[in-house]
Amino acid sequence: MSGLWNALMAPGRAMHRRAERMKEQQQQFDTALKNLDLDRIVEGYEPRLTQKSLNSADWKTPWPTVELIEHERARIAQYLQRHWNKAGFPERPVFLVRAGMEKVWAKLQGRIHQSVFGRLELPPFFDLSRDPNGLILFEMTRHDTDQYGNEEWIGVKSRWIYGRKPPHFGDPLAYRKS
Repeated sequence: MSGLWNALMAPGRAMHRRAERMKEQQQQFDTALKNLDLDRIVEGYEPRLTQKSLNSADWKTPWPTVELIEHERARIAQYLQRHWNKAGFPERPVFLVRAGMEKVWAKLQGRIHQSVFGRLELPPFFDLSRDPNGLILFEMTRHDTDQYGNEEWIGVKSRWIYGRKPPHFGDPLAYRKS
């Protein structure tokens, strides 16, 4: 009989454990958020990307400047990761806590992107105003087909033909300079 009782009560216990885990992680998230001094982090970042290095790259195609921008994005993400880890955010958050963490991470990255890339004159292949968090993105593209019926993505501002897939930046934490 006790085996049947345990089987019937197991879903309730599991829900209780999930609720407790969520509560603990939410408290850990709130504490970590208080430990994260956003203004100091943004002001403390020292970019390596300069207008001179951007100007020395070929602006006729996007790829030379993409390499420079991706490298700076990776530096920003690694810099933020150190502060993030020090603040003590949950390692394996439940869905709702993870969603909150992702919003904070995107806004923090966006603030630094605006600070770093906003002071530079960028080639027409990039956009700093489209993302609600302020992240640097590729320019807006439109879908089209060429004379042979092959699909292609064309930059709205630059008119650059990106190919069969719209351009996007990769994960900055996974970036490796080649």
